[in-house]
Amino acid sequence: MNKITIISFLLLFLFYSSAMGQNAEPAKIRYSLGYEVGLIQTKEENLIPKVHHGVANFLDFRIEKKDDSYRLFQFQLGYDKLKTAIENEAISFNGYCFCIMRDLKFNIF
Repeated sequence: MNKITIISFLLLFLFYSSAMGQNAEPAKIRYSLGYEVGLIQTKEENLIPKVHHGVANFLDFRIEKKDDSYRLFQFQLGYDKLKTAIENEAISFNGYCFCIMRDLKFNIF
């Protein structure tokens, strides 16, 4: 083999290996299902000030995708029962929550 062939082979190998180092990683996708429990307290300022308190339950499902940008889709369902000490009923009021969230973040530089 002559010198030109060997040098061209080495240059081709060096440029190929440096170009292969810049390949992007495949996107990472993560699915999660969560359950949240929280305490809620709401104050009502009508003729008779009342404080409603109770427990809230939330169930959410989210999909996160991370590559050169970050994407998030979240779906959440919630339910709560609130009670006040002034009223004699078992439940003052029920609350329902239905939430869909979409988030997109990306790098500028």
